[in-house]
Amino acid sequence: MRAGVASQPMATQEPPAAWEDRILGYEPAVDPTQLLAHELNARRHPGAQRDALRESLGRVGWVDVVKVNQRTGKVVDGHARVEEAITAGVSVPVLYVDLDEEEERFVLATLDPISALATYDADVVADLTDGLNLESEAVKDLLASAPPAVDLGDDWDGLGGLGGLGEPATHVCSECGHTFGCDR
Repeated sequence: MRAGVASQPMATQEPPAAWEDRILGYEPAVDPTQLLAHELNARRHPGAQRDALRESLGRVGWVDVVKVNQRTGKVVDGHARVEEAITAGVSVPVLYVDLDEEEERFVLATLDPISALATYDADVVADLTDGLNLESEAVKDLLASAPPAVDLGDDWDGLGGLGGLGEPATHVCSECGHTFGCDR
């Protein structure tokens, strides 16, 4: 049984000295009717996705936040979750960020497409769903319609080529010394 992080090797590029922290704060319970949907949100959420989202929220609750630009009050990530919360009459957890209007548009344009570039490791998907209680037809349909899993082969270690076979793949942060890794 193989478990790990399924990702493609990272391009060798010198990281910036520091990435600016744009996160301003977190509010665990915000009235979703007070949030502004972004008029340039290009994402459309079909019924099957909404059904699976409602099922997931009903089964485990909130595990992700809605992201809102503090300057404009507009949602930059989480429009469907906000809409579902309004329908259900519940509050939403919000992560507030600080972006100027150009940055806001950039985040809105790139956040979901970057995530959509991810591929799936067929072995990990099989391990993940093996024995999982999937009573909901909406969730079964969601998983059946997910992008096809990619077989990365036995030589893939899961963290961009770091670590050899038979030992955990790791990366040590050059700034603080923290070790990130996974077991296979």
